Amino acid sequence: MATEFVACFEASNHEIWLRNFVTSLWMVNDIERPLKIYCDNNSTVLYSNNNRSFTKSKFIDIKNKVDD
Repeated sequence: MATEFVACFEASNHEIWLRNFVTSLWMVNDIERPLKIYCDNNSTVLYSNNNRSFTKSKFIDIKNKVDD
């Protein structure tokens, strides 16, 4: 689950960067549609949709807090 969650997290970071880049080029005023990230791992989807921490995912929370 950790690998898939980190991949989704990185994909969302890239999407934010790309959205800001395209907006800064003045090609469009704003991108209104949200990004859809497809993931077929049920535990990753459950963890992403809930703001709860599970014992098996505790190290993911620590890693992301250290990276910030």
